[in-house]
Amino acid sequence: MANLQPVGVGVEEDDDGMTGTYDESRTSMYAEQQGTFSFGAVVPSQAGKLGVAERFKITNPNKIKALVKFDVLMRGGENSGNSENSEGGGGAAYQVQPTSLELPPHEHRYVTVYFKPVEMRMYNARFSANVEDGTDTTTNQLSFELTGEGTLPCVTVENPVLLHTDGSLLADFPR
Repeated sequence: MANLQPVGVGVEEDDDGMTGTYDESRTSMYAEQQGTFSFGAVVPSQAGKLGVAERFKITNPNKIKALVKFDVLMRGGENSGNSENSEGGGGAAYQVQPTSLELPPHEHRYVTVYFKPVEMRMYNARFSANVEDGTDTTTNQLSFELTGEGTLPCVTVENPVLLHTDGSLLADFPR
């Protein structure tokens, strides 16, 4: 009977409970009305070993402990987010860690979802958290969509100062 809701999305907390630094270059967001969390566009080579990580805060406002199980189900027949073959080619783009946790009464814990695209395309999945032996149907399950896009890095020339003889801009790259 935990109160499952995506609060504290993307907020990092130190051991002292103080909020850590926030990376403003990230484009991750949660659309509340649509029930969708978007990782935005991610360049696979810049995503790190496990991928881009986002943390979700799971709370238990009740007087009894709750055992919560987490899963990410890929859309379109792809592998689950907890599969062992998610490394390398052909595996799941999303992973969740831990896959289960015990929430003491009136406490919270964080679960981390990793997104690591392997192709240049859109990825869709469904995150779910279920309380084992939960009796209240309004608070024993949480699920929402996950989206992300695998993309290539882009180069933008902001101010070329050289012009070609026909008037077009010229970018002079040294050998």
